[in-house]
Amino acid sequence: MENNTRILLKDFASYFEANPGVDAIDPAGFRTYFALKHPKLKPDVLSVYTKQIKELAKAPEPGVADGLRERLASVRTAARLQKALEEWDGGEGDLTSALRTINDDHETWLMKRKQHPLVKDRIEDILHEDAEDIGFHWRLTCLNESMRPLRSGDFGIVAARVDTGKSSWFASELSYMAPQVDQLFPDEDRSIIVFNNEGPGKRLKHRLYNAALEANTKQLVQYSKEGTIYERYVKAQGGRDVFRILNVHDYTMAELEDIVKDLNPAIVVIDMLDNVQADRQATNGGTRTDQILEWLYQRARIWAVKYDCAVIATSQLNGDADGQIYPTLAMLANSRTGKAGAADFVLMIGRSASPDLQNSRFISLPKNKKRRDGGPQDPRSEVSFDTARSLFKDPE
Repeated sequence: MENNTRILLKDFASYFEANPGVDAIDPAGFRTYFALKHPKLKPDVLSVYTKQIKELAKAPEPGVADGLRERLASVRTAARLQKALEEWDGGEGDLTSALRTINDDHETWLMKRKQHPLVKDRIEDILHEDAEDIGFHWRLTCLNESMRPLRSGDFGIVAARVDTGKSSWFASELSYMAPQVDQLFPDEDRSIIVFNNEGPGKRLKHRLYNAALEANTKQLVQYSKEGTIYERYVKAQGGRDVFRILNVHDYTMAELEDIVKDLNPAIVVIDMLDNVQADRQATNGGTRTDQILEWLYQRARIWAVKYDCAVIATSQLNGDADGQIYPTLAMLANSRTGKAGAADFVLMIGRSASPDLQNSRFISLPKNKKRRDGGPQDPRSEVSFDTARSLFKDPE
């Protein structure tokens, strides 16, 4: 342990001794106690300790406390076992009785101290989100009418055939959501992460500039010559650059999770999740493609809850979806029910084979657990696709 940690732990003990009946450290009270106990500390050193003490107010990540308790219980039990064996080896004590007692104590100790993951959200707070329509609103009216806003804990899939405009759809919707980040998470510096593992990430960055500034490439070139392009881009996001585009080709799901944990995003997009490498222990022995993909999609769903963010994954559609304006769930590539089963919603982008409809796309929600009260389960709407500006727009 670092010396600072040793000193704090030692003072925790004296704090409890000085406050009989107290069973937890109150950070505010302990800061005062610590400062009085160490009056000769220089202000800069004291500020370091103060920051460490403030960290006490933060709740540990789920599972950490239980893991530490189990570890301590195991160490305590191991010491008792060693003592019982030494006594038995020396001709003293009843080993059978000692093992039974140690085992009972071990289980009792764990059960008394285990923190169960109870849902503590108040129903008033839950209803407030619905009553005030809180969350990320969509650019497309058909989505806003069919689904409630995108919120932390949501996991969705956006699927389309190749060369239909999945990346442009994301650029269109995410650029609309970017100014909403600081409104929903004030003073938290949340970001929108886009994991790219298909083509070069610079292409997606280009589309984000198109969509955010609602400008074609010729206009972007002009802004660049004027020296105002980045300033305009940041302004379009609400005054802060919230996008983080990462090239993650050949990354594993665990490596991506480390990034999510580190960056504390509001929205995570995985384009494409099918291409992410599954960790070795991932599939519980599953070897079929659909089993591996099911694990990947289930894991992405867990991220949404675990890291308090919305997660959206992209998926290809199989050949049966060619020319289909409203594809079905069965057309998700390399999937039986695994992908759709993990998602709160599955959004399809259909495209007609008709030459007269090349600038039209068709939005459907064959799965929609986020249905808005009174809204259609599946909008099945035609929208216009402005390819030059990477924008999906409501029909005129």
